Amino acid sequence: IATIPNYLEIKNQEILYGVAGKSIGVYTANNNRDLKAMFLFNSKPLQYDRHNAAEQKQILADVFAGEKGWEVAKLVEKIHDSTDFYLDFIAQAHMQVLYKGRIALAGDAAYCPSPASGQGTSVALVGAYVLAGELKNAGSDYDKAFAQYQNVMQNFIAQNLKIAPVTLKGMIAPSKLNLYMRNMMFHMPRLFAGMNRQVMQFIQKAANSITLKDY
Repeated sequence: IATIPNYLEIKNQEILYGVAGKSIGVYTANNNRDLKAMFLFNSKPLQYDRHNAAEQKQILADVFAGEKGWEVAKLVEKIHDSTDFYLDFIAQAHMQVLYKGRIALAGDAAYCPSPASGQGTSVALVGAYVLAGELKNAGSDYDKAFAQYQNVMQNFIAQNLKIAPVTLKGMIAPSKLNLYMRNMMFHMPRLFAGMNRQVMQFIQKAANSITLKDY
């Protein structure tokens, strides 16, 4: 993802474009002055220098080389001038135990659901609240607090980790057939609304799969 000038001159919009195994999205930012350009693609694990932005930009350029549709080539070209380019893999954190000794993990270090879930900040805030509350209740007994923190959070974590594998299928079509079916769905408002409703209900169920105590 990177910030580029809004050369498309769109206002308060998001545009998505996809080919098999790859997807591009742009949306307006900074009062429509800029665009956030997001590139998603399937790949094997990549090895690269995380301090070398030029190398990372070249990886992106190589992946999308030869894609002539829509504005792909121009968007990739403009990425080279971006000063906030960010490349990473979409991943989750699956921890069997959230603590060891006097150390307890919270947030993405403990249960990152990935950006594809849209739940990273929400889960992190809930976890911080529960951890602080259980520490308060347990006084100086951190062993008891950590164990209770794990007990309260484990189902909530599990439910939110299920979201990304589902949403990623919609974000990156694995084949031309899947891409065609997805694009057709956008031309069928009732079908699209029904599918969107199912996904939102799935996320809502995960988001509400915990009852927070009043510590």
